[in-house]
Parts: sequence; C-alpha cells; structure tokens
Amino acid sequence: MNMSGLELTEEQKDFLDEVTTFNIKSRYPDYQYKFARKATESFTERYLVKIKEFRLWLQEMTIR
Repeated sequence: MNMSGLELTEEQKDFLDEVTTFNIKSRYPDYQYKFARKATESFTERYLVKIKEFRLWLQEMTIR
C-alpha cells in the first residue's frame, strides 16, 4: 500500500510511471522534439483511452 491508501497492481504502477515521464519529456526542451515525434495520433489515442480507464477506476476507488 502507498500513501494514497490504494492498492495498485504492478501494471498500474508501471502505467503511472510511464505517464509521468510524459510530463518530464514535455517540460524540458531536450526531450520536447523527441517526444513530439513519438506522440503520433495513434499513440495519443491509445494513451487517452488508458488514462480515461485509470481515471474511472480511481473515481470508483475513492467513492468507496
């Protein structure tokens, strides 16, 4: 268990780690160009779906 009190699976932890890198990569000029090339429409759509699914799960967990 972590500070949030939520039980995260290893898959969820890995996903959050990966999404967190998006913030870092878009924040620093050295990474911006590389990340912009990687962020194709299909890449973006795939992660938007995953993020929305995680958000719904998180909402369900916090309502309990």
